[in-house]
Amino acid sequence: MTQPTSHRSTASASERVVGTVADAEDAEPTELSPLYEAIDPDALDSLVEGSDDDLCIDFECCGYDITVKGKETVELTSSSD
Repeated sequence: MTQPTSHRSTASASERVVGTVADAEDAEPTELSPLYEAIDPDALDSLVEGSDDDLCIDFECCGYDITVKGKETVELTSSSD
């Protein structure tokens, strides 16, 4: 399963990741494991904000392989796929 982000682009990259995972899990963001257990949210936000559209960051969180592409896209793939 791949699920592209549907969260507004004015949110930070870390907020978009959390929101996208919460949507996939049909849960509130506060019900998820903290993002910082998988990746430093401040570092993620800094990398994305200072990047161009060629940026691609991959990491695992909450049972998903997560890919952040450029400043707008967050994709989830179930780690079991």
